[in-house]
Amino acid sequence: MKRGLMNKWKKLRKLFLLRQKAAKQYNDAIDDIQKLCNHPNVAECDYIPESGKVWGGGTAIPPHRICEVCLLKEPGWGSGYHKLAHSDRTITRDCLFNMTPDTSILAQDA
Repeated sequence: MKRGLMNKWKKLRKLFLLRQKAAKQYNDAIDDIQKLCNHPNVAECDYIPESGKVWGGGTAIPPHRICEVCLLKEPGWGSGYHKLAHSDRTITRDCLFNMTPDTSILAQDA
């Protein structure tokens, strides 16, 4: 393999490892925020009924709740909600799963 190409692969490997480390630090920070949050604004999306054409052939999808402050998500049904006990409003499933952190909070420290 050519020397220049090998150097590019080494650089790529180093960047990959840096990205993994940053992702872990980001996820750890999100976990810390979610542990400290008292979940003041919770939204919920409805369940999706069984979609099979034959009785028993499909699978219903449970409702989910999300804290709009820390983005903690929790599915319903089964043993129920443990951390997000109440819901303030209903949102679409797409809105719930595409929600991102409010970065305007970060700008306040700048």
